[in-house]
Amino acid sequence: MPMFYKVSFGLVALFFLSVLGLCSRFLVYTGDLPETKHLSEFAPTRGHLATDSCLAGLSFAIPFDRIGKTFQDAFASAESGISLSDQIARTLMCHRHESMARYQLDALRLSWLIRRRFSEQQQFAIYVNRAYFGPGATGVQNASEHLFQKDADALSPEEAALLAGLLRAPDALSPFKYPDRALQRRNKVLQAMAVQGKLGSVEVAEAVGRPIIIRSRGNTEEEALPRGVLEALAEDESEYCDQFEDDFKKGCEEAFQVNLMWIQLQVVPRGVPAILVENKNIRFCGSAGCPLKLFIIQPNGHFVQALETDGDVGSLAEVRVLKSVTDGHYDIQKTWADGRTHTIYRWRGSRYFAH
Repeated sequence: MPMFYKVSFGLVALFFLSVLGLCSRFLVYTGDLPETKHLSEFAPTRGHLATDSCLAGLSFAIPFDRIGKTFQDAFASAESGISLSDQIARTLMCHRHESMARYQLDALRLSWLIRRRFSEQQQFAIYVNRAYFGPGATGVQNASEHLFQKDADALSPEEAALLAGLLRAPDALSPFKYPDRALQRRNKVLQAMAVQGKLGSVEVAEAVGRPIIIRSRGNTEEEALPRGVLEALAEDESEYCDQFEDDFKKGCEEAFQVNLMWIQLQVVPRGVPAILVENKNIRFCGSAGCPLKLFIIQPNGHFVQALETDGDVGSLAEVRVLKSVTDGHYDIQKTWADGRTHTIYRWRGSRYFAH
Protein backbone atom coordinates (compact mmCIF):
# COMPACT_ATOMS: atom_id res chain seq x y z
CA MET A 1 0.00 0.00 0.00
CA PRO A 2 2.70 2.56 0.80
CA MET A 3 4.21 1.99 -2.65
CA PHE A 4 0.78 2.47 -4.21
CA TYR A 5 0.34 5.79 -2.42
CA LYS A 6 3.79 6.91 -3.46
CA VAL A 7 3.07 6.13 -7.11
CA SER A 8 -0.33 7.84 -6.88
CA PHE A 9 1.20 10.88 -5.25
CA GLY A 10 3.86 11.00 -7.94
CA LEU A 11 1.28 10.83 -10.71
CA VAL A 12 -0.79 13.57 -9.11
CA ALA A 13 2.29 15.75 -8.70
CA LEU A 14 3.25 15.11 -12.31
CA PHE A 15 -0.26 16.05 -13.41
CA PHE A 16 -0.18 19.32 -11.50
CA LEU A 17 3.28 20.13 -12.78
CA SER A 18 2.06 19.55 -16.32
CA VAL A 19 -0.94 21.81 -15.72
CA LEU A 20 1.35 24.43 -14.18
CA GLY A 21 3.62 24.20 -17.20
CA LEU A 22 0.73 24.66 -19.57
CA CYS A 23 -0.57 27.62 -17.57
CA SER A 24 2.89 29.15 -17.55
CA ARG A 25 3.11 28.83 -21.30
CA PHE A 26 -0.40 30.15 -21.70
CA LEU A 27 -0.01 33.12 -19.34
CA VAL A 28 3.71 33.86 -19.04
CA TYR A 29 5.51 32.87 -22.22
CA THR A 30 4.81 35.38 -24.98
CA GLY A 31 7.64 34.76 -27.42
CA ASP A 32 5.29 33.29 -30.02
CA LEU A 33 2.81 36.19 -29.87
CA PRO A 34 2.84 39.52 -31.73
CA GLU A 35 4.73 42.31 -29.93
CA THR A 36 2.64 44.53 -27.62
CA LYS A 37 5.20 47.00 -26.26
CA HIS A 38 4.74 49.31 -29.24
CA LEU A 39 1.05 49.72 -28.30
CA SER A 40 2.16 52.37 -25.80
CA GLU A 41 2.73 54.61 -28.83
CA PHE A 42 -1.05 54.61 -29.27
CA ALA A 43 -1.62 55.76 -25.68
CA PRO A 44 0.78 58.71 -25.72
CA THR A 45 1.21 61.64 -23.35
CA ARG A 46 1.19 63.99 -26.36
CA GLY A 47 0.00 63.68 -29.94
CA HIS A 48 2.35 62.09 -32.46
CA LEU A 49 2.38 59.92 -35.57
CA ALA A 50 2.12 56.18 -34.98
CA THR A 51 1.47 53.07 -37.04
CA ASP A 52 2.40 49.44 -37.51
CA SER A 53 2.22 46.86 -40.29
CA CYS A 54 -1.32 45.82 -39.31
CA LEU A 55 -2.89 49.26 -39.77
CA ALA A 56 -4.32 50.70 -42.98
CA GLY A 57 -2.29 53.91 -42.64
CA LEU A 58 -0.77 56.52 -40.37
CA SER A 59 -2.56 57.58 -37.20
CA PHE A 60 -2.01 60.83 -35.34
CA ALA A 61 -2.33 59.22 -31.91
CA ILE A 62 -3.61 61.50 -29.16
CA PRO A 63 -3.75 61.13 -25.35
CA PHE A 64 -6.88 59.89 -23.60
CA ASP A 65 -7.81 63.35 -22.32
CA ARG A 66 -7.71 64.79 -25.86
CA ILE A 67 -10.18 62.25 -27.21
CA GLY A 68 -13.04 64.08 -25.52
CA LYS A 69 -15.89 62.91 -23.31
CA THR A 70 -18.49 63.35 -26.06
CA PHE A 71 -16.81 60.76 -28.25
CA GLN A 72 -16.13 58.51 -25.27
CA ASP A 73 -19.84 58.52 -24.44
CA ALA A 74 -20.79 57.90 -28.07
CA PHE A 75 -18.34 55.01 -28.32
CA ALA A 76 -19.65 53.44 -25.11
CA SER A 77 -23.18 53.55 -26.57
CA ALA A 78 -22.22 52.37 -30.05
CA GLU A 79 -19.96 49.52 -28.95
CA SER A 80 -21.35 48.57 -25.56
CA GLY A 81 -20.23 45.21 -24.22
CA ILE A 82 -17.10 44.79 -26.35
CA SER A 83 -13.79 43.85 -24.77
CA LEU A 84 -11.20 46.45 -25.74
CA SER A 85 -8.32 44.08 -25.08
CA ASP A 86 -9.93 41.41 -27.29
CA GLN A 87 -10.43 43.91 -30.12
CA ILE A 88 -6.88 45.24 -29.86
CA ALA A 89 -5.51 41.70 -29.81
CA ARG A 90 -7.30 40.89 -33.06
CA THR A 91 -5.83 43.97 -34.75
CA LEU A 92 -2.37 42.61 -33.94
CA MET A 93 -3.06 39.18 -35.47
CA CYS A 94 -3.10 40.29 -39.11
CA HIS A 95 -0.04 38.25 -40.09
CA ARG A 96 -1.02 35.02 -38.33
CA HIS A 97 -1.62 32.03 -40.59
CA GLU A 98 -2.80 29.21 -38.36
CA SER A 99 -5.82 27.09 -37.54
CA MET A 100 -8.92 28.79 -36.17
CA ALA A 101 -8.51 27.05 -32.79
CA ARG A 102 -4.88 28.20 -32.47
CA TYR A 103 -5.82 31.69 -33.63
CA GLN A 104 -8.52 31.99 -30.95
CA LEU A 105 -6.18 30.64 -28.27
CA ASP A 106 -3.41 33.09 -29.18
CA ALA A 107 -5.89 35.97 -29.32
CA LEU A 108 -7.01 35.11 -25.78
CA ARG A 109 -3.41 34.99 -24.57
CA LEU A 110 -2.66 38.29 -26.26
CA SER A 111 -5.79 39.88 -24.79
CA TRP A 112 -4.76 38.75 -21.29
CA LEU A 113 -1.30 40.24 -21.83
CA ILE A 114 -2.79 43.58 -22.94
CA ARG A 115 -5.03 43.72 -19.86
CA ARG A 116 -1.99 43.12 -17.63
CA ARG A 117 0.11 45.77 -19.33
CA PHE A 118 -2.37 48.62 -19.95
CA SER A 119 -5.06 50.35 -17.89
CA GLU A 120 -8.66 50.72 -19.11
CA GLN A 121 -8.00 54.32 -20.18
CA GLN A 122 -4.88 53.27 -22.06
CA GLN A 123 -6.76 50.43 -23.76
CA PHE A 124 -9.45 52.85 -24.89
CA ALA A 125 -6.87 55.27 -26.29
CA ILE A 126 -5.02 52.41 -28.03
CA TYR A 127 -8.21 51.08 -29.59
CA VAL A 128 -9.56 54.36 -30.98
CA ASN A 129 -6.13 55.58 -32.10
CA ARG A 130 -5.73 52.37 -34.13
CA ALA A 131 -9.34 52.17 -35.33
CA TYR A 132 -10.20 52.34 -39.04
CA PHE A 133 -12.95 54.86 -39.81
CA GLY A 134 -12.62 54.75 -43.60
CA PRO A 135 -10.09 55.57 -46.35
CA GLY A 136 -7.40 57.91 -45.07
CA ALA A 137 -8.98 58.00 -41.61
CA THR A 138 -7.01 55.73 -39.29
CA GLY A 139 -7.43 56.86 -35.70
CA VAL A 140 -10.09 59.08 -34.14
CA GLN A 141 -8.14 62.33 -34.59
CA ASN A 142 -7.56 61.77 -38.31
CA ALA A 143 -11.20 60.76 -38.76
CA SER A 144 -12.45 63.84 -36.92
CA GLU A 145 -10.29 66.16 -39.00
CA HIS A 146 -11.18 64.33 -42.22
CA LEU A 147 -14.94 64.51 -41.78
CA PHE A 148 -15.42 67.67 -39.73
CA GLN A 149 -12.14 69.63 -39.73
CA LYS A 150 -12.22 69.45 -35.93
CA ASP A 151 -10.16 67.97 -33.14
CA ALA A 152 -11.66 64.87 -31.54
CA ASP A 153 -12.39 66.71 -28.28
CA ALA A 154 -14.42 69.40 -30.11
CA LEU A 155 -17.04 67.10 -31.67
CA SER A 156 -20.75 67.74 -31.19
CA PRO A 157 -22.92 64.82 -30.00
CA GLU A 158 -24.18 64.07 -33.52
CA GLU A 159 -20.65 64.22 -34.97
CA ALA A 160 -19.29 61.95 -32.24
CA ALA A 161 -22.20 59.53 -32.77
CA LEU A 162 -21.50 59.42 -36.51
CA LEU A 163 -17.83 58.59 -35.94
CA ALA A 164 -18.55 55.98 -33.28
CA GLY A 165 -21.20 54.39 -35.48
CA LEU A 166 -18.76 54.04 -38.37
CA LEU A 167 -16.59 51.58 -36.46
CA ARG A 168 -19.00 48.71 -37.02
CA ALA A 169 -18.72 48.91 -40.84
CA PRO A 170 -16.68 51.91 -42.09
CA ASP A 171 -17.17 51.20 -45.78
CA ALA A 172 -20.83 50.13 -45.69
CA LEU A 173 -21.75 53.14 -43.48
CA SER A 174 -19.61 55.74 -45.26
CA PRO A 175 -21.34 59.15 -45.11
CA PHE A 176 -19.82 59.91 -48.51
CA LYS A 177 -21.14 56.80 -50.28
CA TYR A 178 -24.21 55.91 -48.21
CA PRO A 179 -25.43 59.02 -46.35
CA ASP A 180 -28.84 57.46 -45.55
CA ARG A 181 -27.23 54.45 -43.87
CA ALA A 182 -24.82 56.69 -41.99
CA LEU A 183 -27.70 58.85 -40.79
CA GLN A 184 -29.70 55.85 -39.54
CA ARG A 185 -26.69 54.43 -37.73
CA ARG A 186 -25.83 57.82 -36.19
CA ASN A 187 -29.36 58.26 -34.87
CA LYS A 188 -29.35 54.77 -33.33
CA VAL A 189 -26.18 55.69 -31.45
CA LEU A 190 -27.74 58.96 -30.29
CA GLN A 191 -30.83 57.12 -29.04
CA ALA A 192 -28.61 54.62 -27.21
CA MET A 193 -26.81 57.56 -25.59
CA ALA A 194 -30.20 58.84 -24.36
CA VAL A 195 -31.14 55.42 -22.94
CA GLN A 196 -27.82 55.29 -21.08
CA GLY A 197 -28.35 58.78 -19.67
CA LYS A 198 -25.43 60.32 -21.55
CA LEU A 199 -27.69 62.87 -23.32
CA GLY A 200 -30.92 64.58 -22.28
CA SER A 201 -34.14 64.01 -24.21
CA VAL A 202 -34.20 67.55 -25.65
CA GLU A 203 -30.54 67.36 -26.68
CA VAL A 204 -31.08 63.99 -28.37
CA ALA A 205 -34.20 65.18 -30.20
CA GLU A 206 -32.27 68.18 -31.58
CA ALA A 207 -29.26 66.05 -32.57
CA VAL A 208 -31.41 63.40 -34.30
CA GLY A 209 -33.16 66.12 -36.28
CA ARG A 210 -29.94 67.55 -37.69
CA PRO A 211 -28.69 66.41 -41.10
CA ILE A 212 -25.22 64.97 -41.56
CA ILE A 213 -22.90 67.84 -42.42
CA ILE A 214 -19.47 66.86 -43.66
CA ARG A 215 -17.30 69.95 -43.45
CA SER A 216 -14.24 68.50 -45.12
CA ARG A 217 -13.40 69.64 -48.62
CA GLY A 218 -10.87 66.85 -48.79
CA ASN A 219 -10.17 64.39 -51.56
CA THR A 220 -13.00 62.04 -50.56
CA GLU A 221 -14.58 59.04 -52.25
CA GLU A 222 -17.46 61.13 -53.59
CA GLU A 223 -15.55 64.33 -54.34
CA ALA A 224 -12.28 63.11 -55.81
CA LEU A 225 -9.57 65.37 -57.15
CA PRO A 226 -8.88 65.00 -60.88
CA ARG A 227 -6.08 62.54 -61.53
CA GLY A 228 -4.08 65.26 -63.27
CA VAL A 229 -3.93 67.39 -60.13
CA LEU A 230 -2.66 64.45 -58.12
CA GLU A 231 0.01 63.87 -60.74
CA ALA A 232 0.97 67.54 -60.51
CA LEU A 233 1.35 67.10 -56.76
CA ALA A 234 3.48 63.95 -57.09
CA GLU A 235 6.63 65.76 -55.94
CA ASP A 236 4.91 66.95 -52.76
CA GLU A 237 3.62 63.42 -52.16
CA SER A 238 7.12 61.99 -52.49
CA GLU A 239 8.51 64.63 -50.13
CA TYR A 240 5.82 63.76 -47.56
CA CYS A 241 6.19 59.98 -47.79
CA ASP A 242 9.99 59.92 -47.96
CA GLN A 243 10.15 61.05 -44.34
CA PHE A 244 8.76 57.67 -43.28
CA GLU A 245 10.32 54.23 -43.25
CA ASP A 246 9.04 50.67 -43.08
CA ASP A 247 5.55 50.52 -41.54
CA PHE A 248 5.14 54.29 -41.67
CA LYS A 249 5.15 54.19 -45.45
CA LYS A 250 2.08 51.96 -45.45
CA GLY A 251 -0.96 53.94 -46.45
CA CYS A 252 1.15 57.07 -46.93
CA GLU A 253 -0.11 57.81 -50.45
CA GLU A 254 -3.73 57.46 -49.33
CA ALA A 255 -3.17 59.58 -46.23
CA PHE A 256 -1.47 62.30 -48.28
CA GLN A 257 -4.22 62.46 -50.86
CA VAL A 258 -7.08 62.46 -48.37
CA ASN A 259 -5.58 65.47 -46.57
CA LEU A 260 -5.68 67.62 -49.70
CA MET A 261 -8.56 70.06 -49.21
CA TRP A 262 -9.87 71.51 -52.43
CA ILE A 263 -12.50 73.63 -54.15
CA GLN A 264 -13.15 74.38 -57.81
CA LEU A 265 -13.12 78.01 -58.90
CA GLN A 266 -14.19 79.72 -62.11
CA VAL A 267 -11.22 81.99 -62.78
CA VAL A 268 -12.01 82.92 -66.39
CA PRO A 269 -15.30 84.58 -67.43
CA ARG A 270 -15.76 82.06 -70.24
CA GLY A 271 -15.55 79.15 -67.82
CA VAL A 272 -12.04 77.72 -67.61
CA PRO A 273 -12.11 75.91 -64.26
CA ALA A 274 -9.30 75.99 -61.74
CA ILE A 275 -8.76 73.84 -58.67
CA LEU A 276 -7.48 75.36 -55.43
CA VAL A 277 -5.73 72.83 -53.19
CA GLU A 278 -4.78 73.37 -49.54
CA ASN A 279 -2.18 70.81 -48.50
CA LYS A 280 -3.09 69.95 -44.90
CA ASN A 281 -0.58 67.14 -44.46
CA ILE A 282 1.39 67.43 -41.25
CA ARG A 283 4.79 67.99 -42.84
CA PHE A 284 3.56 70.95 -44.85
CA CYS A 285 1.53 72.75 -42.18
CA GLY A 286 3.27 74.94 -39.64
CA SER A 287 2.13 77.49 -37.09
CA ALA A 288 1.36 79.85 -39.97
CA GLY A 289 -0.92 77.40 -41.76
CA CYS A 290 -0.87 75.13 -44.80
CA PRO A 291 0.28 75.96 -48.36
CA LEU A 292 -2.12 76.66 -51.20
CA LYS A 293 -1.72 75.71 -54.85
CA LEU A 294 -3.98 76.66 -57.73
CA PHE A 295 -4.11 74.44 -60.83
CA ILE A 296 -5.57 75.41 -64.21
CA ILE A 297 -6.22 72.85 -66.93
CA GLN A 298 -4.38 73.41 -70.20
CA PRO A 299 -5.54 72.64 -73.78
CA ASN A 300 -3.49 69.42 -73.65
CA GLY A 301 -5.46 68.28 -70.60
CA HIS A 302 -2.62 68.76 -68.11
CA PHE A 303 -3.05 70.75 -64.90
CA VAL A 304 -0.44 73.46 -64.30
CA GLN A 305 0.18 75.35 -61.07
CA ALA A 306 -1.00 78.92 -61.45
CA LEU A 307 -0.67 80.57 -58.02
CA GLU A 308 2.60 82.21 -57.05
CA THR A 309 3.49 81.62 -53.40
CA ASP A 310 3.92 84.57 -51.05
CA GLY A 311 5.57 82.96 -48.07
CA ASP A 312 3.60 81.37 -45.27
CA VAL A 313 -0.08 81.02 -45.98
CA GLY A 314 -1.27 81.74 -42.48
CA SER A 315 -4.66 80.85 -41.06
CA LEU A 316 -7.29 81.45 -43.74
CA ALA A 317 -10.89 82.47 -43.27
CA GLU A 318 -11.90 82.51 -46.94
CA VAL A 319 -10.65 82.30 -50.53
CA ARG A 320 -12.96 83.72 -53.21
CA VAL A 321 -13.03 84.91 -56.80
CA LEU A 322 -13.66 88.64 -57.31
CA LYS A 323 -15.68 90.24 -60.10
CA SER A 324 -12.70 92.31 -61.30
CA VAL A 325 -10.84 90.91 -64.31
CA THR A 326 -7.12 91.20 -65.13
CA ASP A 327 -5.93 89.97 -68.55
CA GLY A 328 -8.99 87.79 -68.97
CA HIS A 329 -8.84 86.20 -65.50
CA TYR A 330 -10.83 87.04 -62.40
CA ASP A 331 -8.83 88.34 -59.44
CA ILE A 332 -8.59 86.09 -56.37
CA GLN A 333 -8.77 87.28 -52.78
CA LYS A 334 -7.55 85.54 -49.66
CA THR A 335 -9.01 86.68 -46.35
CA TRP A 336 -6.95 85.89 -43.27
CA ALA A 337 -8.28 84.58 -39.99
CA ASP A 338 -8.65 88.04 -38.43
CA GLY A 339 -11.34 88.76 -41.06
CA ARG A 340 -9.78 92.12 -41.95
CA THR A 341 -6.47 91.34 -43.66
CA HIS A 342 -6.69 90.51 -47.38
CA THR A 343 -4.29 89.48 -50.13
CA ILE A 344 -5.29 90.02 -53.76
CA TYR A 345 -3.86 87.87 -56.57
CA ARG A 346 -3.96 89.11 -60.16
CA TRP A 347 -3.21 87.24 -63.37
CA ARG A 348 0.05 88.10 -65.06
CA GLY A 349 0.76 86.16 -68.21
CA SER A 350 0.85 82.58 -66.95
CA ARG A 351 -0.03 82.65 -63.26
CA TYR A 352 -1.45 84.63 -60.37
CA PHE A 353 0.82 86.93 -58.33
CA ALA A 354 0.15 88.67 -55.00
CA HIS A 355 -0.68 92.32 -55.62
